[in-house]
Amino acid sequence: MSNLLMRKPSIPSDIQRIIDLERRSGSAPDFSPYLKTPDGQMTLRSIQNEMLWQASLAKGMLGLVGVGEGKTLASFLMPRVLKAERPLLLIPASMRSQAKADWVSYGEHFHLPPQMEMRSYEEISTQPGLLKQLKPDLIVADEVHKLKNPKSTRTRRLLRHFTWCARNKEKVPMFVGLSGSITSTSIKDFWHLALWSLKDNTPLPMKWNYMNAWSMCLDKGRTADRKDLTTLMPVMVKFKSTDVRETFKNNLLSAKGVVISHKSPPPCKLDLYDYSTKVDSKVSKMITDLNETWQTPEGEELDSALAIVRLRRQMICGFYYYWEWPNGQVDHDWMDARSDWAKTCRIFCSRAPEGLDTPALLERAILMYLRKEIDVKFPKELVLSYIGWMKQKNKPLPPVGVKWFSQYFLAAIIKWANAQKEPPLIWYEHTALAYALAQITGWPMYGTGKEADESLTQVKVPHTAIISIRAHSQGKNLQAWGNHFIAHPLSDGARWEQLLGRSHRQGQTRKVVTVTVPSYAEFGTALASAREAARYIEDSTGLKQRLLSGEWK
Repeated sequence: MSNLLMRKPSIPSDIQRIIDLERRSGSAPDFSPYLKTPDGQMTLRSIQNEMLWQASLAKGMLGLVGVGEGKTLASFLMPRVLKAERPLLLIPASMRSQAKADWVSYGEHFHLPPQMEMRSYEEISTQPGLLKQLKPDLIVADEVHKLKNPKSTRTRRLLRHFTWCARNKEKVPMFVGLSGSITSTSIKDFWHLALWSLKDNTPLPMKWNYMNAWSMCLDKGRTADRKDLTTLMPVMVKFKSTDVRETFKNNLLSAKGVVISHKSPPPCKLDLYDYSTKVDSKVSKMITDLNETWQTPEGEELDSALAIVRLRRQMICGFYYYWEWPNGQVDHDWMDARSDWAKTCRIFCSRAPEGLDTPALLERAILMYLRKEIDVKFPKELVLSYIGWMKQKNKPLPPVGVKWFSQYFLAAIIKWANAQKEPPLIWYEHTALAYALAQITGWPMYGTGKEADESLTQVKVPHTAIISIRAHSQGKNLQAWGNHFIAHPLSDGARWEQLLGRSHRQGQTRKVVTVTVPSYAEFGTALASAREAARYIEDSTGLKQRLLSGEWK
């Protein structure tokens, strides 16, 4: 019995696999002489060489590479290094104009692949069977955090394609995932991405139960028990560390096929300014009433804390959105049917096969089923929910109204902008604020859509403008500007890194890039949450975050 008690606990094979992984060694060679055109004037940066080298060794790659460090050029050159014949580059739709311009520009200096299919993540979501049609042998996913949600349509379609290839003895495409913000609060954000990129060489557990145990130890806001910690202990021994996050970071950094940039800062400073102004007393009172009653100013009951936060972020700006019901008569039948269908549809689509995995595709299939054009068995509650919504959906959509009750924030932004020596970009989240600013000032507005994307790529001389966070905070080179005002501070540290990297990046010729951030009331709450998330990202991956490394004034 005593011998049994003294026996060392066995290490699970999945954890032993991680301990036994071959680790990185040596520096990457310079690929520039092999990839440059005869007249090419550019050379590859060390981080770009590292990406190409690790991808060639691992036949795939996961790159946690900082914003503005050259992911785009590395993406274009991956097919040459990996000898891919049918490469597919996935990018956000808003990056298409920039990517096409970059392809032409880089093509003057490097031998780019003879062809590279460029498709957006949105196309993957809306076009069933696209991956089977393209038959890529290499998928390069720029801004790969767009695939971090395993329940999203685009992510599930890639997973299904990989599975289909394996089952049908087709070659599973090599996968390269690149992002400067691959995680926000959980290592689960990139568990599947590491598996796609590195397969059984992933430095993360392949089995979900061990992955879940690791996330309990490492994720922001989680508390691990002793059983969870035992799955990490052998790796901690391997790296001679007593700190779980330090262990995870060292394990990740040393894995073959993983590139994490310890970026040297761009050749300019980043100065971050806290901005505060006196809040209109009417704004303070309305937010207090909202917190106490959980009702909108129109009397509508709110059923979640998230809805409260969303409305507070509108009201601190001096306005709120509302349903503008004709004659003030709320159509409860329409609202209830819409809510029930949205919830039922969301649950079904999260588990549905391709072709039924988006609301539009599902709706079309149920209509065909009701007309007896197809013989598919749908859950009874799903069909009844849709029938209920069909009776209501053709009613005119009640317009969304905007009610301004204070212009204190508009006036503060305009006063600040007019006092600037260098023309600023005013970043917005709420279109109501953007339209109001544009109407009062005449400043141009860069919202969503192809026209705005193309216009931004043409800007060489900065001018005061209003710009969408949602549409332009990633993938764009906006170093023509060096002065920014964030009218809606984000609570997500990863999105902050993307936004700040639009101007604070390699190639910026200014000595200082300045960013001014409202830091009071709801704005301050969001900023504090973002800073906490940025610390998590640094501690877990070693990827430096501008929100923390910039100098606060």
